[in-house]
Amino acid sequence: MTATPPAGRPGRPRSEQTHQAILEATQEVLREVGYGGLSLDEIARRAKVGKRTIYRWWSSKGALVAEAFREDAARRHPTVDTGTVHGDLVSYLSALFSDVSSPGKKAALSSMMAEAQTGGDFAADFDQFIEDRRTLVRDLLERGVRRGEIAPDTDLDLSVDVLFGVFWYRVLTGDRPLDPAVAHALVAGLLQATRPA
Repeated sequence: MTATPPAGRPGRPRSEQTHQAILEATQEVLREVGYGGLSLDEIARRAKVGKRTIYRWWSSKGALVAEAFREDAARRHPTVDTGTVHGDLVSYLSALFSDVSSPGKKAALSSMMAEAQTGGDFAADFDQFIEDRRTLVRDLLERGVRRGEIAPDTDLDLSVDVLFGVFWYRVLTGDRPLDPAVAHALVAGLLQATRPA
């Protein structure tokens, strides 16, 4: 199975195996050294490809990192449907919190957030990564509204902010746990505040 290069970027169809090897190597290096220390030379070495292959398929280091994290997030945190909004949110957040506890993941995310705040080329790529995650959680909340589990006048964007606000605060400060107990407490508090009258 092969994938074609991005629109407007001529070249041979790319090997899906090579594509995946590059994304996995990017994840590895990022967890070890953070965004600032990320080297395309090292990614190419680990993926066993030429650096020109990376440049052919990605327009920048930021585009590569963003795709690597989007692909990893989609694989690790697929859309869930447990039958209740409580179950959906707890399932998603528990998986997210467990993932970020893996070695180097929290530091990698912190370095990406720091780089995005500089306003450089990576900012737009990172914003899209964040927006994809927000959309997934907002969809879970909208399903809760349709089921009658969440009040229809609930500010869903603010609710997403509440859930991810705790996540990012604890990622960036690094001194408080992110575990299933936190996921349960966070979801319980949000649903208590947004339940129908």
